[in-house]
Amino acid sequence: MIDILPGMHTRALWRHSSILTFTFLLSACASAPQPAPSAPAAARVASTPVPAAASSSKDEDKRVLTDSATFGDLVRLAQELDSAGEAHSEAGCLLRGTNGLRLSADLSLAARPLPSAPERPAEAVLEQPGSISVMSTWGPVRGEVTDSVLLAFTTTRPDAVKLPAIALFVTRGGVLVRGAAPELRVQLSALSPDATGSLLAGLPGPGMLYVTADRSLALRNVHALLRLIPNRYEVALAVALPKGTRLPEAAADTREGRCPEGLPEPAPGEAEGSLSESAARAAVSPLREAALSCALSAGGRALLGGRVTLAMRVGKEGRAREACVVEDAIGEPLLRRCLISAARDLSLPAPSPAGFADLHLPLQIALTGPAAQRATCD
Repeated sequence: MIDILPGMHTRALWRHSSILTFTFLLSACASAPQPAPSAPAAARVASTPVPAAASSSKDEDKRVLTDSATFGDLVRLAQELDSAGEAHSEAGCLLRGTNGLRLSADLSLAARPLPSAPERPAEAVLEQPGSISVMSTWGPVRGEVTDSVLLAFTTTRPDAVKLPAIALFVTRGGVLVRGAAPELRVQLSALSPDATGSLLAGLPGPGMLYVTADRSLALRNVHALLRLIPNRYEVALAVALPKGTRLPEAAADTREGRCPEGLPEPAPGEAEGSLSESAARAAVSPLREAALSCALSAGGRALLGGRVTLAMRVGKEGRAREACVVEDAIGEPLLRRCLISAARDLSLPAPSPAGFADLHLPLQIALTGPAAQRATCD
């Protein structure tokens, strides 16, 4: 859903007094992008079954695992569901532990194929305080511990990448908790599940929890920990990548498409026309859908939202003969390029009297994704 809240006014600060300025608030309910299956179900390799999953008659729940399932079994089941195009779930929670174990989470793999769970992922963070790097559907969260990267495979909100990231490594010896908060830097040894819940309850502010575990750890142990997590945390399941994995560096922003000084001066003697406010507003309304599509296709910083101001010079034919970005709080070149292209595609009324007319379109892009999933369904 996208809403436009109009608030047009003339800004005398701009060089040309006839410039019309529109304020758009573009908010969108956008599900985490679901990648297309990498192979149809019939092409999946039979040598990688999910041994702890229930039998697969069409009337049975494919997400149910046996009581003896491990965390590795859960990760393999997530791989199977994604490959079969069955990643989506509207349960609103990650794991159900009553009447058997069930992977109820809506799945959103940050990379494909989803790697198998390693046996002892916590070894990469032993005696290393600090935050862990995480890759989610919405982009990377860079941490301080250089030997560990977690890859989330359940859906989160887009704003999750802005929250302090806390990693929970569930092992047979207890839970290792890693994060940037001072209270976590002094806690290097493993905690019991109850002590972990108490520690999290005492931390100030919200946070994003990424939970991973040893491959052979009983899934019941992970479920027991999830039940102790305070409700104010957003939680995602994750798998650890091989020790030493590095996240790619973010692409540097460029000046492409920018015009911080505004549109160039018109040619000497060029006639200036004007546009009707109501007609201009109706003509630029397609930017609602275009801006959302641009943000989703650009990814990266665009998914975090922010304010972008487009400047357009409309020619006598009713087309934007020039378009550029005056202000850009997001800093994503792909988004700027897409928005400029969308602006050039608009069909606008011809200025009257004949000539050019300049528009400024402040766009406040805010992507609101799916609601945070509860840790457990019990």
